[in-house]
Amino acid sequence: MDEQREQDFLEVLRVFPDDALTRFGLGNLYRDAGRIDEAIAQYQKTVEIDPGYGAAYLELGTLQEQAGQIDDARLTYKLAIANAEKKGDLHIVNRARMRLEDLA
Repeated sequence: MDEQREQDFLEVLRVFPDDALTRFGLGNLYRDAGRIDEAIAQYQKTVEIDPGYGAAYLELGTLQEQAGQIDDARLTYKLAIANAEKKGDLHIVNRARMRLEDLA
């Protein structure tokens, strides 16, 4: 993992702890490094900060599935759908519905 990138993200978050884009980026960095629990935590914080952040829901649900947290993943996809419908983001609605159907 690129430790300098991690430090850069963490530095931004020290100054702007509610920056959803930075949290999402850090989650992606952790995901790519196989640090699944840390990635899940960052994606969860991202959607707490910005409930309309559809990509974060999809990443969160995918990692929850990989971690065997199937009930959590179902809930995440349902929240993704509800929030994306409010925004009119049909792409996220469709992708979350497909993931939810795959878990049925």
